[in-house]
Amino acid sequence: MAFGQHLNEEIEQFAAVGKTGFFALNMDTLSKIQDISLRIDQLETTGEWLARALVHVDSSGSQAGSMIMALAEDIRERVLELVTELEQAVVLADTEEDESLH
Repeated sequence: MAFGQHLNEEIEQFAAVGKTGFFALNMDTLSKIQDISLRIDQLETTGEWLARALVHVDSSGSQAGSMIMALAEDIRERVLELVTELEQAVVLADTEEDESLH
């Protein structure tokens, strides 16, 4: 779950930037992003459980669990990319605002 932790850290950094950045981020938006992260964790955990629980009983079910884990990881990576892009946009906008004030 190291990648999930990385996503949570990125969200926290984004929240810190958003509080002081060019536009104040809506805390509801950050809450939604964190909720998505938690749901991805739950999805991945469920997939892992299915893969392990069914490995000797139902190979198709076990493969479905592995597929769920892979999809959850892909979704997590995409959300992280979006959060990183938004964070960079906020920092860039804040920098441009500071430069225009001088």
